[in-house]
Amino acid sequence: MHRPEEIEMLLDQSYESGLLSKEPVDMIRGVFDLSETTAGEVMTPRTEVVAIPSDCSVEEAADTIIEARHSRLPVYEENLDHVVGLILAREVWAAQREALTDLAGLVRPATFVPESKTVEDLLRDMQKEQIHIAVVVDEFGGTAGIVTIEDLLEEIVGEIRDEHEEVHEEILDTGDATLLSGSVPVTDVNERYGLDLPEGDYTTMAGYVMGRLGRMARPGDEIRFEGGRLRVLAMDGRRILRLALLDDRAQAEDPDAGQA
Repeated sequence: MHRPEEIEMLLDQSYESGLLSKEPVDMIRGVFDLSETTAGEVMTPRTEVVAIPSDCSVEEAADTIIEARHSRLPVYEENLDHVVGLILAREVWAAQREALTDLAGLVRPATFVPESKTVEDLLRDMQKEQIHIAVVVDEFGGTAGIVTIEDLLEEIVGEIRDEHEEVHEEILDTGDATLLSGSVPVTDVNERYGLDLPEGDYTTMAGYVMGRLGRMARPGDEIRFEGGRLRVLAMDGRRILRLALLDDRAQAEDPDAGQA
């Protein structure tokens, strides 16, 4: 068994000789660091945590999810030191479609871990229990931040981005709808979802929607295409910021949703 300093020397030699490139060397170093790195070092700190008050409505929670672009968010009472659970974006969207207003029924139990827990132990526990996010607690019992599986994996492979983020630029699948950045290329959406949206004098989904509307877009505008609809969710001035891709192939046609 090699001592840590011997492994470090072997990695340096392998990199300098060209036997290994920088990426695998960094990955191996990351694995060895897991037992020395704590949850408190890799978490998203409290000041950057987006959370939802327990007394807000389903509609308000949906708006926060769209703005935060996260698939899971903590829910709290009074303040972040009193986290009562988590909500999943896909369940909020489902409740919104069913015109439900009470958020309480959607709150799932949260997992709490101490700041001092090592990444090695935390990763093993989260994988075993199939937990995607945990609340990190400080020595006084207050909320220090949150940690996700992605945070832990980044310690191994370096700074990573969600596969869909990297290739498709901010695409979030919620289960009942797909949230798209207006800047996502039409070709990417076609390939990912098996669609056949035409590619004309535009390259982005925002351009496609504007072309179909024939005017400046407004929040709430919808256009139809074979198999689904696109709804404008948010604007930044004249620019389409976010869209919802609704798949009508998985549900009955909505007679009230006409083409804009």
